[in-house]
Amino acid sequence: QVAKPAVLLLIAAGWLAAGGAVGVAADRLHRPGWAYPLVLGLGLWLAAGAVLLPALGQDFFGASAAAGALMSSLFWSLVVAAYILILKAAAWALPHLAGPPAPVDRVRRRLVRRLALGVVAAGAVVVLGRWLWALTHLTTGALLNAGGLPPEVTPTSDFYTVSKNFFDPDVNEARWELEVSGLVEQPFTLSYQELLALDGTQQYLTLACISNEVGGHLMGNALWRGIRLSDLLGRAGVRPGAIKVVLTGEDGYSDSFPLDKALESGTLLAYHMNDEPLTTPHGFPLRALVPGIYGMKNGKWLKRMEVVDYDFQGYWQERGWSDQAVIKTSSRIDLPAYGDSYPDEVAVIGGVAFAGDQGISQVEVSTNGGRTWLPAEVKKSLSPFTWVLWLREWDPTPGRYELLVRATDSTGGLQTAERHKPLPDGASGYHRVVVRIQKPATN
Repeated sequence: QVAKPAVLLLIAAGWLAAGGAVGVAADRLHRPGWAYPLVLGLGLWLAAGAVLLPALGQDFFGASAAAGALMSSLFWSLVVAAYILILKAAAWALPHLAGPPAPVDRVRRRLVRRLALGVVAAGAVVVLGRWLWALTHLTTGALLNAGGLPPEVTPTSDFYTVSKNFFDPDVNEARWELEVSGLVEQPFTLSYQELLALDGTQQYLTLACISNEVGGHLMGNALWRGIRLSDLLGRAGVRPGAIKVVLTGEDGYSDSFPLDKALESGTLLAYHMNDEPLTTPHGFPLRALVPGIYGMKNGKWLKRMEVVDYDFQGYWQERGWSDQAVIKTSSRIDLPAYGDSYPDEVAVIGGVAFAGDQGISQVEVSTNGGRTWLPAEVKKSLSPFTWVLWLREWDPTPGRYELLVRATDSTGGLQTAERHKPLPDGASGYHRVVVRIQKPATN
């Protein structure tokens, strides 16, 4: 929650400090000739390609971007050229606009002016870059249907996204390949077109983030199409001693799950979402879908699948999160909304419930803080791996109500009331909503 903003602040501070330094160095830019600007521009271009882009997950000179290293290098050369031209123009213009300084203050004023010039230019880069990053990584799930029940199938544009990256991989499908290796008899690779030509299958599946809070919206349901992981493992031939499958993405992110889980018929490597190719935020060209475990193990932008004989610990496991990551039964009230007031008339309470690959058999609602419970109507799920929508008619009298919801999975396991934060293995507890029912206004 805090790490990415902290790193962004450090990057912004670094940009501003570097900009100030460049601003001081720009004192030489107003002199005749282009030797110094060219050297400065070359240095900035090398820094962007060899340091900045790899730090942001784009590899050396943007090699992992769809445009490739050549176009990425050309783009950054244009950016650097524009920056140097602006600095050179400003270095010439500012002394003329400011007028001749007093002799005593000349050095100090010139230093302050150069620092300000560099900081302002770098600050503009930081603000623009941060705005573009926020725009491309906007998670709209939390805004989904604030006034009612969510759609049973989440539109792709509203489906939550979570990423460790500042810039997600922009994969070129023509150069992409999936490598299948490790403890297998026949290692192989597949191009994107070869992957699409295989016999695929489709299924509805709900994904939930392990960092989702009780009642949170980091959860969505979609129709996915892809290849059964068991089919790829069957083609490769798993060797004795294998215990896990490790998936690695174009961004370097890796995670694993047991071989038994990989061989289940519901475990897919998906290339379509809601009848369209995956979008970049959702893992184009290929992502994992593993029923029953949280989204962090459903890797995106996949490029390699490796069968191993040891207990591989992935990116988030090294940071304290669960390796099993089994989805906990949860339920949520979407209607009515917390803190709202409603007129004294027939109302409804509704929301979603989810138990990973266990299914939901019952949802109950309490309107008195958990003292008594009422059964809700549960819509049949679209598949064994999806959430369910639930609804309960309600005819309240005026007053304040504390609403709670709980779910029971298909094995008879009741959702736990004990509250826990998401770290390390997912949040738990009943979702609570407080509303007030008012008498209708009279004319």
